Amino acid sequence: MLVPVFYGDHMHYEPSAKAFLSVQKEDGCCALRTLGEVYVVLSGLPVRPRITGPEAMSAVRQIQERLLVISLNELEYVAVLTAH
Repeated sequence: MLVPVFYGDHMHYEPSAKAFLSVQKEDGCCALRTLGEVYVVLSGLPVRPRITGPEAMSAVRQIQERLLVISLNELEYVAVLTAH
């Protein structure tokens, strides 16, 4: 859901951007590892013009500003995976 927010030509841009802009830290969160995944995907998209590293970092910072970033320890991470 987060990658389309920062890539306007993505087919899910509009609903994703609307959802992202409607949440605040007290309402929404994402996993710490998501920040790295968003960076890698955005900076690696085969699009022209390319999304640069600094542009992808800007997206990461915007996510940090809007969402509560949660870091799980090893046991918590495995517990979440086990529950699903």
